[in-house]
Amino acid sequence: MKKMMMVFSVFGTVGLSALSVEKPTDQLVLNEGSMNGWRVSVGLDYRFRYKTSLKMNTSKYNAAHPAFNPPQNNYPSRDDVLENIGDGSLTDGRRDYDNGYVDKDYATDSDGLTENWGYDNSSQYDGANDQLSFDSFYGVTESSIGSRSPGSVSDEKDMAGLSSDFARTVWQNDDFTVGVSAGFSYFPERNLINANQKFAAGNYRSEVWQITDIYDGGGSWLLTYVPVMRNEGRSQILADETFDGGAWVDSDIWLAEMRLCVEPEWRATDRFSLLSNLGIAVAYAEVSSYSGSWMNQSGTINKQAHSSKDDKWIVQAIIGLGARYMITDNIGLSVSGEARVPETEMDVDASPYEGDVEFGTWSTGAQLDYFF
Repeated sequence: MKKMMMVFSVFGTVGLSALSVEKPTDQLVLNEGSMNGWRVSVGLDYRFRYKTSLKMNTSKYNAAHPAFNPPQNNYPSRDDVLENIGDGSLTDGRRDYDNGYVDKDYATDSDGLTENWGYDNSSQYDGANDQLSFDSFYGVTESSIGSRSPGSVSDEKDMAGLSSDFARTVWQNDDFTVGVSAGFSYFPERNLINANQKFAAGNYRSEVWQITDIYDGGGSWLLTYVPVMRNEGRSQILADETFDGGAWVDSDIWLAEMRLCVEPEWRATDRFSLLSNLGIAVAYAEVSSYSGSWMNQSGTINKQAHSSKDDKWIVQAIIGLGARYMITDNIGLSVSGEARVPETEMDVDASPYEGDVEFGTWSTGAQLDYFF
């Protein structure tokens, strides 16, 4: 509300446009209080195509819902394990397992047997078969949604507001007048976008896998240097959960504008005139967003809401054409179309969404004019 009062105080000046009156000769029009120089107008201002484009920021979603990512799996990768134990057919080098090691016996080199080994637990030894087993564990994490982006949302709206202008004719002859005007338009709060997305159900799974190498005994303290068998399979499941999620955004905009224009006018008949205007507009826009996200993880819903305001001052040039019909000697009805350049946009941060609003270039309006 404070920003709104500030804008009204800045834009508090209400209007200057063109006046069409007949004069026998070219002259400046400065005689206040006559029918020859002043106009006040009130009416409607309609702006086309305010386009909102927002895209989900997956990092922001994940930050709001840490469980969206798989839990930490502290086991090494399979590649790291194989670097330590080889592919099962090495003939040289040391193999380090989680519960022991086997290395080549360089001193004796006993026909593929070695005394250079060690193990941690007696349960690793199979006395019936005279075999010793060694184990290594690695982690596997799978997620069907961890890197998925739910895409974007967009909408396009027009805006309707109230306008007023105060104008003074500064030059005229029999067919033309030139006026200067100051105007003000206010566009009350208008919804830009209201979207609700639901993500496809996904899941994440975190597992521990085990590689077991089995070595044959070779008599006394000897083992085969190369494992005679390798088994690999899943050891345990750390987490296996399904979930779905979603996000929503609801954004509104209000806009206030002040403009200063020069308005040439050509009187086609006594009551009908063609209008034009060139000027500059200074506007203040504010976008308020209520947004958030949710995730349903195994029946537990985590919801995070977020409210934000984004604002921007905008300066644009105005180019317009229009027409006026005089209903009585001092009351007229005018219509116009305008373009504002350059095209402009403002950033919107509606977590977990982010994007921009493109401001419409084209507008039209109708006003009731009173000359005095």
